[in-house]
Amino acid sequence: MEFYVGNTRVKVSFWFLWALTLFVLLDRSFIVLPLFGTILLHEGVHLLVLRLCGAKVCGCELHLYGVRLSCDLYTLSRARRAAVYLSAPVCNLLIGGILYLYDPMIIFGVYNLVIGAYNLIPIPPLDGGNAARALGRSRAAKAACSLVSLLCLGAAFAGAIWLVWAYHNWTLLACALYLLAVLLKGGEEAL
Repeated sequence: MEFYVGNTRVKVSFWFLWALTLFVLLDRSFIVLPLFGTILLHEGVHLLVLRLCGAKVCGCELHLYGVRLSCDLYTLSRARRAAVYLSAPVCNLLIGGILYLYDPMIIFGVYNLVIGAYNLIPIPPLDGGNAARALGRSRAAKAACSLVSLLCLGAAFAGAIWLVWAYHNWTLLACALYLLAVLLKGGEEAL
């Protein structure tokens, strides 16, 4: 499915609609709406900072694994690119932290904390990996990024094993396997 919002092309994949439909149909605890709101907030902050930095957004694609924005990102300086990448996870962490301090049971706050922290992992195509690539091109920066990536993956796998064992929740394991595959493939810069 494809449509335009102003001059921006929006493309929605079949698999995105399939997953969204599945979540809505199977969601007995009404967690899809806060999750979808968190994702919209995250991508909306990216769009806002892109516009503030002067980049032109040409398109937006919604996939099963996330959202990809098409824009003229490489006309921006490295620092501005890093700001675009880091703005959304930082916003998620701030909003999530404030809501968590107010009431730890507010699911929208918890989702913002999780999505913010997850996106700061320095593995492209996540925001943290793209920001690290934008800022550090030296051999030492790449080695440090790889080390932190492996540590994050180790923590993700440990958390995944605990979630599977304690709650039969396979979500984090699927995310960790996806990130491992991306890391082994060499990463891919995306927004």
